[in-house]
Amino acid sequence: MIVIVIIMVVFGTIGAIMAANRNRSAFGWFIVCALFPLLGIIILAAVGKAQSDGIRVIYREHHDDARYLPEAEPIRSRPEYDLDKWNALAEFDPDIRAACEKLKPYGASATKRFASAYMALGDKTMIASMVDRIIEQSTGPVKSTEEVKASFLAEVAGHEFERRSELLRTSEAIIEKIRSEGMALYDDAVAACELYFGPLEEYHGQALVEYRDGRREFWNGGVASRAPSDA
Repeated sequence: MIVIVIIMVVFGTIGAIMAANRNRSAFGWFIVCALFPLLGIIILAAVGKAQSDGIRVIYREHHDDARYLPEAEPIRSRPEYDLDKWNALAEFDPDIRAACEKLKPYGASATKRFASAYMALGDKTMIASMVDRIIEQSTGPVKSTEEVKASFLAEVAGHEFERRSELLRTSEAIIEKIRSEGMALYDDAVAACELYFGPLEEYHGQALVEYRDGRREFWNGGVASRAPSDA
């Protein structure tokens, strides 16, 4: 009896994995392959991959379960400039790098605005005036990430403090994963990723991921959701 149960579990697991890779119901095929081991595997292999219906599986980084979520759709167009070229300039051009360092205290939005303006004009003689103008129109230096994180945790206590601490830990793990894999996440090229503490408070502490194809997602642990346009 025990041998039969083990065989059912093994074939059911194989069927579930095969089904997930073919955009089919992992649970349903687990049952089928557990009850009809060889026949179920043969049928599943024969039917092949189902057409994508906009649903994808996103596995948690630190947990064993999974979430099935709607595929995030692009909510804005790709940047009007070449990101690879901009990243190279920001890293290797001393004038551009110095301007980015000067704008760094004013947040990522200031640097992005400078990138857009410079890549549109391409005139180094205007760098100083661009930077001064952006700083002039900013609301002032922003807090460092560590200061914002400390404030985020200082507002609460007890269970909520533990929840926020875990949220920050998992969000930072996702960001580290993206950077360690050369700015990529599950085979998708990433343009930028950061902890979010913007105007939408319900997303505070989550990882905001901006893909090169224009998509933007919030990651809460291992679960991704489309980022609103005003985030």
